Amino acid sequence: MTDNTDTKETADTVLLSDPSTGTIARASSILQKNSKLYGPLNALDLENGQSCWNSDACPDGQSQYFLLEFGRSVIPTTVKIEFQAGFIAETCNVQLQTKDDTWMNVVDELEPQDN
Repeated sequence: MTDNTDTKETADTVLLSDPSTGTIARASSILQKNSKLYGPLNALDLENGQSCWNSDACPDGQSQYFLLEFGRSVIPTTVKIEFQAGFIAETCNVQLQTKDDTWMNVVDELEPQDN
């Protein structure tokens, strides 16, 4: 996620999901419960193109989730989701938690493209 925020030097795009900013990633499941190799923080590692979050299979009818907690108020302007190696969600929803702790749909049923 990015935000057009004024920094001390210039107005730049800031990567909100960078763990160095205090962002925490959580997920519905982790493949083989191996957080080091497959945990959600791996999805935020932009230095390693092979790094990603991997989940265990979900029982029929249940959804997976990937949650970013920024630890501060943010106003995202862009959300980018990338699926690896031909694995792609059937549908995606993008939600934001509001100041009163309710969830607001930003994008309902985004239909990912397998490029």
